[in-house]
Amino acid sequence: MESISQLMEQAIQNNASVALDQEKYNREFDEMAERFNSVKEKYDAINEKIEDKKIRHIQAGRFIKTLLTEDETTTFSPLLWQSLFDYAKVSRDGKITFVFRNGMEI
Repeated sequence: MESISQLMEQAIQNNASVALDQEKYNREFDEMAERFNSVKEKYDAINEKIEDKKIRHIQAGRFIKTLLTEDETTTFSPLLWQSLFDYAKVSRDGKITFVFRNGMEI
């Protein structure tokens, strides 16, 4: 991404200092801009995945810590429930589906 950005900067400086065919310059610059945007989209998508994994790592650590501090898991524990549970879906017929943080539904 940085090299494309540098190429674009060089093209701008070259266009400012040397008489160039503007149609050719614009066409080449647009191609570089498209390449840059394509690479930037991929970069942003990867960064988003990294951030998601960081958040999941933190959540997993909290969950493990909660499990390790619980003495007995046979009784209801609001803290344990909160660390497992993500949300509930209520359908029109009144059926409730619990969705856990790992994606499992019951």
